[in-house]
Amino acid sequence: MREKIQRLIAQKISEWQEDDIYAISLYVFDEEDDPCRPVAVLGYNTETQVQKSSSEASDEQEARWNYAFWIQNAEMCLGQGDTAEDIKEWITEQGLWDSEDEITPKFVELLVAIVQDIHASGLLKDKFGREIPILIHELEYYEKIAQQNIAANRETLDRDFVSFCMPCIPEVHDEVPPSQKEMSRTEKSTATLPSQGFHSGSGMGNRSADMRKVAVFIIAIILIMSLFWILGLISSNHNKAASNGMQQTEKLAEKSGEFVSESTAEAEKDSYILRYEGFDTEIEIFFKDCVCEYDKDGSRVYTYFVDDPAVAAEGYAIYVQTPDDTMEIFPVKDYRVDRNAGRLYMIWGNNTFERIQGVKFVDGMSAYKILGSYNMEELIAEAYGLELLDYDEDFDFIQAEFTGLCEKDGKIVLCGSGSALYNGLGKTYPIEWEIDTETTHESAKAYLSDFDIHPLYAAFLRNEISVRNPFVPEDSGYNTELSFDDDKEYSSEESVFRCVRKSFSLVDVNNDGSPELVFMMVDSPSEVAYILGVQNDELICYYIHETHTSRMYFTVYDNGIVMWGQSYDGAESIYYTFTEDGKEHELIHFIREADADSDLYYDYYYLEGNKETRYSLQSDEEYESLVSSYVGEEPKWFDCESFADISQNQRISKTEIVE
Repeated sequence: MREKIQRLIAQKISEWQEDDIYAISLYVFDEEDDPCRPVAVLGYNTETQVQKSSSEASDEQEARWNYAFWIQNAEMCLGQGDTAEDIKEWITEQGLWDSEDEITPKFVELLVAIVQDIHASGLLKDKFGREIPILIHELEYYEKIAQQNIAANRETLDRDFVSFCMPCIPEVHDEVPPSQKEMSRTEKSTATLPSQGFHSGSGMGNRSADMRKVAVFIIAIILIMSLFWILGLISSNHNKAASNGMQQTEKLAEKSGEFVSESTAEAEKDSYILRYEGFDTEIEIFFKDCVCEYDKDGSRVYTYFVDDPAVAAEGYAIYVQTPDDTMEIFPVKDYRVDRNAGRLYMIWGNNTFERIQGVKFVDGMSAYKILGSYNMEELIAEAYGLELLDYDEDFDFIQAEFTGLCEKDGKIVLCGSGSALYNGLGKTYPIEWEIDTETTHESAKAYLSDFDIHPLYAAFLRNEISVRNPFVPEDSGYNTELSFDDDKEYSSEESVFRCVRKSFSLVDVNNDGSPELVFMMVDSPSEVAYILGVQNDELICYYIHETHTSRMYFTVYDNGIVMWGQSYDGAESIYYTFTEDGKEHELIHFIREADADSDLYYDYYYLEGNKETRYSLQSDEEYESLVSSYVGEEPKWFDCESFADISQNQRISKTEIVE
């Protein structure tokens, strides 16, 4: 379906005649608030319309980016009319009927991939003389909208749109060196953002100047009330202020609303009110609903994931309690707990990475900074040999996540991955990083140049070696070797792979404990995939998938299961894995005959390749229940473009690579 939608959008774009179109819209909502009926409305806006609506909007930025002031021309409605059945079929293929809340987010992910494909095809540049963004949005604009459009449009996205979605992006001042453990203050908290959720199209998310004035007025009232409350609290707790525990509390209270620490002389509570940016919300978090990560000698760590429209941020809320103090922390993107050392490690940053922070909660309570955003930039630059020129301009869209907390050479090490867009080349560079938790010394690896994957995989991805094609006889006259540059085997007359996008993933498809290399070349609707493994120090090919139609599809899941399907002759879907020596092992095979009268997705199935024993399907629900046992999550894919600047070696032998 991905290829079909891309083709429909491309066809519609090619018909447009206006010469001042600056942005294209994919407005997403759930029809009649039904999460099983996602819709994307295709349209565009022009510079002429911006000028017309500027007098109605609060400023030109709002007139330019807020859909409320756009033409709102519904050029095509994906998910309605002729494409409604396609969406239903896609939901079935994804196995989402039992997970309704995931349908629209997955639909947005699909649109992001389609927009990436459209950019890669060169259609927009040919049509408009330049790349213009295709905005995937709702009627409200907030952090997640900016994030998904950054992923979809990359450097094509106007930074003014990101600013419009997040008007209060915090500034970064006075980076604290990693070696300085005690924090003198906490950086500014993330911006308050509009509530999340998809809408049915009944209202327009207008951020007018009047609304801003009302918001400022409300905040002012809250600040005044908070001041009186604080004065009263200081008065009522005057005697406590002299204690060492209160001195520690005041030290931590210097930080903004992200950390809230207070004395626990009062009776032990069974819940607390979530605080965001220093203010109470309406959300009460009960400890019985939390994950208790630590409970020993009067110290406890509770975590709870907050995804509530009442709070304009999502992430982990963490409550740390010691015999003398408590600390409330929100929002946290990711965390790890070292139970032996009594320490908590957290990643801050709702949209982009801000810092890695530590909290010691045994023998007192203290917070300290480990790694800031500029330190992450330095790690990426050093790993790839990139030049840092300007603190604020070198990198954009910095991301980071934890991948583990482990012991190495007698030291406790934080492990994680990260990436950032380097503005000098307009490319995203990923790394794997490690931090010694005691010394806060950090190190990083660049993918392929020194990333810990099998050297034969790295050599193939650098186009240094090829692999034997096991499905073609050597004397057949066809291509007997497979390589990174096989897209060039197609002639220009075939109109295949004119603007190919190459990516790879590492997935263990034969359950031997070592991942295989899944290599993809895509220029919709054309798609070629290789699954490569290593046997006896030799690179071999397990599987080849090739299609030039949207009626054939291929998916690899993170659980090692592969799915192949087609819908041009009836319909079928096959789920299988591989043996240790790389042979296909079929698990389950669903079939709908071309002349079937049934309205079911599939009519029958058989197991383990046994075609003689067929099992009839009585309902779509039965199919969905069966397939849910095989479908996993999408693995992590890496764009091969990131490695274009790694020095390329001349082709060498497989033996030399292994040695």
